[in-house]
Amino acid sequence: MSLPPFDASAMDGYAVCARELGGDGRKRLQVAGQSLAGHPAGETAGAGKAIRIFTGAPMPAGADSVVLQDDVLASEATIEFDESVRVGQHVRPAGNDIAKGGVIGRAGRRLTPYDLAWLAACGIGTVRVRRRVRVVLLSTGDELAEPGMPLGEAQIYDSNRFAMTRLLEGRGSEIIDLGCVPDEPDQIRSALEEAADVGDIIVTSGGVSVGDADYVRDLVAELGSIDFWRIALKPGKPLAVGDIQGTPFSACPATRSPPSSPASCS
Repeated sequence: MSLPPFDASAMDGYAVCARELGGDGRKRLQVAGQSLAGHPAGETAGAGKAIRIFTGAPMPAGADSVVLQDDVLASEATIEFDESVRVGQHVRPAGNDIAKGGVIGRAGRRLTPYDLAWLAACGIGTVRVRRRVRVVLLSTGDELAEPGMPLGEAQIYDSNRFAMTRLLEGRGSEIIDLGCVPDEPDQIRSALEEAADVGDIIVTSGGVSVGDADYVRDLVAELGSIDFWRIALKPGKPLAVGDIQGTPFSACPATRSPPSSPASCS
């Protein structure tokens, strides 16, 4: 629909017909009615008549301009003013913001609060959208403990998963958190298979280096494929990318403390 859907006043004042007023000189008009937002005037402007009007109210029939209330000398039934008035003065014409049939949102665009406001303004209560991408997160390692829980001997708290959760939520993802998985091949295999079943993307932390307890890379190769492993970056060299049963997979190496720069994969 067009916005505004009708010619509307942009200011508080008086709706008049500028074409009938002429140029300079004192003008005196009878106030024949009023137009408020949501309550249009039934009277007609012109022929010596003005309509009291307020911001956002529909322009009455016969009116093509608005004279500001500050520029007139008003009595109960008349107004007087000296200013010349031009056609279209202080009027927002129909379709001034957007014309009927115009595009307010293209397919593939991520909807912002402003887009939602445009949709609402055009009376659109429902739109077809793509659901949020489901990202499955899991960490591996016997040394990991959940923040808030007591630390066991030689354990550290898992920070990677929490950082990745916040980063991905900021991108509009739906997070499926499978928690910390011990360094036990069968449990890791089961978690990876579950991740492939429920997620669109799998992101893991730990288990992709060359240690005896680094099982993730070999299990991914068994369940799917590894596209590449290791990059020329420190920290973060043993990064892996591949898929598990067709679900894209990325494995970040474990870090022992929260990242201090974008160089850390997590």
